[in-house]
Amino acid sequence: MNTASRIYVAGHRGLVGSGLVRALERAGCSNLVLRTHAELDLTDRRAVEQFFRADEARRLVPDGSGIGLYAARGLIEAMGGTLEIASEPGSGTTVTIALPAETAEEQTAPAEGDG
Repeated sequence: MNTASRIYVAGHRGLVGSGLVRALERAGCSNLVLRTHAELDLTDRRAVEQFFRADEARRLVPDGSGIGLYAARGLIEAMGGTLEIASEPGSGTTVTIALPAETAEEQTAPAEGDG
């Protein structure tokens, strides 16, 4: 992945989006384009289509660039997760991302033997 390329991340303040942003930044990516849910609701198909038809979106994400499925899978797997895609012609595509989670107790609990 070219770390100087523009990479678009929607929902960068959420659990998955913020994890992707951190992973991309650790990988040296510096040209991230971020949108919040309020700025672009990805569940609203019409809003997404309008956004990507706008001049700003074409400047931000030119054809053939972006994170890509291969890079997304690599990032998800690097975080210990999985990516599954199921597609049915005429019905659409379902993308399932599973990432491991830690509870607050697991994050702050001292390691065994520490004390």
